[in-house]
Amino acid sequence: MKNVFSGLIATVLTLSALSACGTPAFVGNAPLNPGVNSFSTPSGNTRTNAGLDNISKRMRTILFNQQDSNRDGILHRHEATFVPAELYSQVDKNKDGMWQPAEFLTFNFDATSWTVPSRQVLREMAKQAWAQYNRDNNAFITLDEMITVMSVAQPPSQPNAGEQQDILQKATSLFNSADKNFDRKLDLNEFEDLQAKQLLDAMEAPTSAPGSAPLR
Repeated sequence: MKNVFSGLIATVLTLSALSACGTPAFVGNAPLNPGVNSFSTPSGNTRTNAGLDNISKRMRTILFNQQDSNRDGILHRHEATFVPAELYSQVDKNKDGMWQPAEFLTFNFDATSWTVPSRQVLREMAKQAWAQYNRDNNAFITLDEMITVMSVAQPPSQPNAGEQQDILQKATSLFNSADKNFDRKLDLNEFEDLQAKQLLDAMEAPTSAPGSAPLR
């Protein structure tokens, strides 16, 4: 399956390895419970559809701006190099030979072979990431579980004492930033908020500036 933002998905799903290596997108020292914004009101243990739609639109806006090399607010065919001509034509609803932001934001890519931020994609990402961190397969993630995942050795060597301390600090900072009710565990809603915030931060980083190289 073609993936328009595969690198960003990989960033989220490999949070532990990136943090252990010191990747800047995830190494900020977040203060204790800075109020990670909930993007929607939880419904049971699953984010509401409206909230997921809101997040995906914000991500699509960033992707749109990435490709808009001349910053005119329109994606011309020569700018949208990440999709084949046939798909470009499908998104171009009014057939004027260009993509308006609304066309890209509302098009249903789920029915195509291209993975673009959507409610379905974000829900699957959360499911995969949750499975990676929820090692005992219960209803929450503990700080110990987060530390364990983030401590996975980076071949060919084990983390030394200094690296392990750095991992501990980063894991604790991330965990505390998401533990909004101070119960020392993360439920799925808290974890989804943390994941969404990290992904948006990564997408809004300088490397995601308008006119950057097309995502493949």
